[in-house]
Amino acid sequence: MASRRPTKQTNEGAMSEREPAQRHFVHGLLNWDLVRDRRERFSAIRRMFSIEVMEKCADSSPYYCHYMSWRLGTWQGESLFERLDDLISCAERLPNWQEEKRSLVSSADFADFWSLVWQLQVAEHLCRVGADVRWTKRRGGVASPDLSATVDGEQWFVECYAPRKSFGVLGFLEDILPRIGEDIRTSYDACLPFQLPIDRDRTLFLDEVLGSLSRRSPASRSQRGGSDPIPGDPLQAPREFTLCLSRRRQR
Repeated sequence: MASRRPTKQTNEGAMSEREPAQRHFVHGLLNWDLVRDRRERFSAIRRMFSIEVMEKCADSSPYYCHYMSWRLGTWQGESLFERLDDLISCAERLPNWQEEKRSLVSSADFADFWSLVWQLQVAEHLCRVGADVRWTKRRGGVASPDLSATVDGEQWFVECYAPRKSFGVLGFLEDILPRIGEDIRTSYDACLPFQLPIDRDRTLFLDEVLGSLSRRSPASRSQRGGSDPIPGDPLQAPREFTLCLSRRRQR
């Protein structure tokens, strides 16, 4: 049976009227026993992400999880974590890693996982093609490039960018919806400007979208150790449930 992080609710496992739908699903799907097991097996991941930091985000909107605890506690297979562990091992051997690590770990935004992976991949590549690779220090609180390196006798400064904005919210939905039901998918028109709610509105938006699926029970899937639907589950929704994400104006 999957282990859930203890909460302050008096009736654990029951969704109160004020509980956002995404909190209900995330806490039901995220397997904390698996988080702890994988963290112990992958030493570089363990050094970078403490259980305390990840647990602290379990009650923080809009996602109610740390970007790393979600991946550790829901993703299937070990190869991606082996690769991530190697990338972190490479990154932590470079000068100024501790300062850079704090900025990467402190954020719990779901999309920051991909920013982390991209920075680690760039650092690894620079180590292969250059010399004197290091994470740059911030001076006086002023932002600086992520990395510096000497390539072909010239010093280069590198800033790593990963597109996020509305795609962070989309990525969260694309990851969580198939775990609620394999018959659910997202769809958006790539030819139109793509803008989903930001800041506090993200919590309300995700609650609205996932609230329509609140009849489903993610806990039963996590207890079975996977995201496959339960045969004969009476809570199964219609075979085709499509979530269309279109342009939305911001006030």
